[in-house]
Amino acid sequence: MIRLQFDASQIAGLEQGLALAARTRGFSMGEGGVLVSVGRCPKGLRLEGRKGQYSLYYGERVSFFRGIALLVGNLEQGKTAFSYSQSPSLDLCGGMLDCSRNAVANTRTVLDHLAFSALMGLNCVMLYTEDTYTVEGYPYFGYMRGRYTPEELKTFDDAAYSLGIELIPCIQTLAHLKTTLRWEYAAKMKDDGDVLLIGEEQTYAFIEAMLRSLRPCFRSNRIHIGMDEAWGVGRGNYMNKHGYRDRFEILSEHLNKVCALTEKYGFRPMMWSDMFFRIGSKKHTYYDPDVRFPENISEMIPANIDMVYWDYYSTDVERYKAMIRGHQQLQRPLVFAGAVYKWQGLAPNHTMTFAVTHPALQACRELGVKEVFATMWGDDGGEISQDTMLLGMQLFAEYNYQDTVTREDLMDTFRLCTGFSGEDQWKLAIDDLDDTDIYSMRAPLSKQILYMDVLQGLLDKHFRDLDLGSFYDQKLAELAALEPCPRLEKLYNYYRTLTPILKKKWNLGIRIRDAYQAGDKGTLADCAKVCQELLCLYEAFHEAAYALWMEENKPFGFDRLDLRLGGAIRRIRTAKTRLEAYCCGELPRLEELEEEILYLEPSRAGKLPYGKLYKTVSTVSAEWG
Repeated sequence: MIRLQFDASQIAGLEQGLALAARTRGFSMGEGGVLVSVGRCPKGLRLEGRKGQYSLYYGERVSFFRGIALLVGNLEQGKTAFSYSQSPSLDLCGGMLDCSRNAVANTRTVLDHLAFSALMGLNCVMLYTEDTYTVEGYPYFGYMRGRYTPEELKTFDDAAYSLGIELIPCIQTLAHLKTTLRWEYAAKMKDDGDVLLIGEEQTYAFIEAMLRSLRPCFRSNRIHIGMDEAWGVGRGNYMNKHGYRDRFEILSEHLNKVCALTEKYGFRPMMWSDMFFRIGSKKHTYYDPDVRFPENISEMIPANIDMVYWDYYSTDVERYKAMIRGHQQLQRPLVFAGAVYKWQGLAPNHTMTFAVTHPALQACRELGVKEVFATMWGDDGGEISQDTMLLGMQLFAEYNYQDTVTREDLMDTFRLCTGFSGEDQWKLAIDDLDDTDIYSMRAPLSKQILYMDVLQGLLDKHFRDLDLGSFYDQKLAELAALEPCPRLEKLYNYYRTLTPILKKKWNLGIRIRDAYQAGDKGTLADCAKVCQELLCLYEAFHEAAYALWMEENKPFGFDRLDLRLGGAIRRIRTAKTRLEAYCCGELPRLEELEEEILYLEPSRAGKLPYGKLYKTVSTVSAEWG
């Protein structure tokens, strides 16, 4: 382990951040270490290493920690002569940590995320919490969801400050609140099951309580107030009470009230911009180049708010530019939110991350957008580790510090900043079919195969023309060859126990149905044996998933995985029982295998569906809403 030694007077005020960075990155400090001289420079960092003498000059505090990471990384590789001179080109660059989609990161994970962000030189982290923080006076808000206490939030903020990072609360003040609006206390302040009821006194008392509870926990004066994807705004209880009203007017009315509250508590808000675009589009779509806003749109939007343009899907730099120019019509400061893909499947999607990030950040650079961050959503259960996102975070960091970003340079810098292999991180992308079809790149294969029922076979018609056997053989070989890394061992084991399931199961339903229709009981008996093998594999994966979850997250939310995996195990056991009963003549027929399998998504005939997740692929006997 690399040991560093500093003059205490030169690192005054940096000690707490250094201790956190050392724990996360894996270096130590004290007498007998490599002596490092530390000084100040106007901006960025300058790092020099020659003949055993090392000096680091920094402007922003976070640049100091990037410099430390580059120093430690070079020393680990045995390099004694190196030179860096780097300055950030962006005013804000960081990531959003999603702590609301079932997985609530524990203290260790949040602190590690902050430290890795600083070691990469990222100066911002947004903490996304829908109902996973404490609101005084609302005991059901975050009830049994693993909500953060004020003390926890203050711990995170102190750590962020010590690392030179602005920790920004990111909440919801309109939609995406279904997990708390389910409770009785919210009955009179919801428009529909996901959206707050605009105009109600109770609604604004509730929002004010949110802001009042958060204010003492964060140094930052910025807050993200959400307001995206409010599909039902003005269409549910609001319409029943007030009749039809122009949705622009309703949204503007609500926004002005919320912004008045944020101003009362000393916050400058930002919000997702998509609802303005959806309402202003004749097609009711977000990405409409012909969007037309009301002539008085600038008067309708409060002066003290920033617009956040989110875009996770385009690979065309010109579309990003068109959307940025569209946002300029709103005449408010602009923040861009891109994507590091950790949602939908069970594995990171690095191909998609890189495909959308390069053109997005190129467009931001060309049009002068100076604030960007990466969202890292945990949709549909939060079953992907936060550590799989580090490579994508590094990509955002390099656009901040480098004029050009090549894959080779990125991988080299990732090793320096984190100590991990970027190529090994890429091998965890076990859904990556390397398909040029952008939608196929978003196919959450791992989740679909893991949870799909082998007797119903809802995706079998999509899978029939594929040959995934050799694909998973390759993935298993890659996972076996990962370089040893104690810090990531539970993560590696998660994929090493998952992938054998995918290899055995991806076409099992097809084999079962074909054999049944051919009257081939010998093959059906073999399939029953495969079911037994899968039961053992599922149990091993459950153990690996439990170990990883409890290391990274609060225990709340793992009940959902217990139910999913437990249900999958019971359905495989049922399939085994029924196949064996049919093969021995105990059952004359298996009715579920006599149904013709249809495309789950007919518009994707011959291709993989990309948006079909747990409740869609696991059964048709439950609501899909």
